[in-house]
Parts: sequence; C-alpha cells; structure tokens
Amino acid sequence: MVQQLRGIALTRFADELLLANARVVSEGVVEPPATTADEDSTYSGSTMVTIALDRSDLVGVVDQGGRELLLDAARRSNALHVRLIRLARLEAERRSSPRLPRNLAVEMEFAIDGRNLLVDISVECTLAEPLTNVEGAEED
Repeated sequence: MVQQLRGIALTRFADELLLANARVVSEGVVEPPATTADEDSTYSGSTMVTIALDRSDLVGVVDQGGRELLLDAARRSNALHVRLIRLARLEAERRSSPRLPRNLAVEMEFAIDGRNLLVDISVECTLAEPLTNVEGAEED
C-alpha cells in the first residue's frame, strides 16, 4: 500500500482502497452577485471526507505507527489530491445546479483523529449560468 521512494508514497491501489468506503459530508451556499456590476454568483463550501483506518480491509496495513506515515503520504500524493478535488467539485456542482462551477479555489487539510484519516476540502468558485436558447439550435 505504501511504497518507499525517498520517503513514502501512496500507490494507485491505496488511493482507491482509502476512498472506497469513505464517508463524505458536504455543505455549501450559493451567494448572489455582491453588486449589480458583478455578473456571477459564487459558491463557498466544504467537503469533509472521513476515512476509517480500522476497517477490515485495512487491518494489518495501517497500524498505529503507520498512521503518521500514511498522513504524510496522503498530504504529498498528487493523485489522491486530484481525486479529492474531483469529489469536492462534484459536490459543488450538485449543490449549485443548474449553474456550473468555474475558477475553483481549493484548500485541503489532512489530519489523523483516533482511527480516522480526516480530509477537509474548502471550495470557492464563481458560477456560470447554464446556456439557454443557443443560437441556431432547433426547438422541439
């Protein structure tokens, strides 16, 4: 699950295994434009991912001493970050529908809390209005 490469790194399988049964909780709010000159609404939200490390599929893989190594590897894993950003973006899309998120600004914090790896993903973005009545489109 963890490879030794000038420190440690998560394998692709590890990313999938960690996120397979993760608990995801999201909250967020769509704000209208601050002034009439602003064209776009904005979305601000947070997605919290809780990864239980005492699951049966991780027994023997992540012991107490290995949790800090896993935390360090998760913080440095570009592949895991991309998967988590995609997850947070999907949550933002769901919460701001039918508008579409663009210009995402994302911050991530990782922590170990007892038997869990916690990831807090903060998202801020502008929202594009959906396209309607595209010129040249046929109407039903």
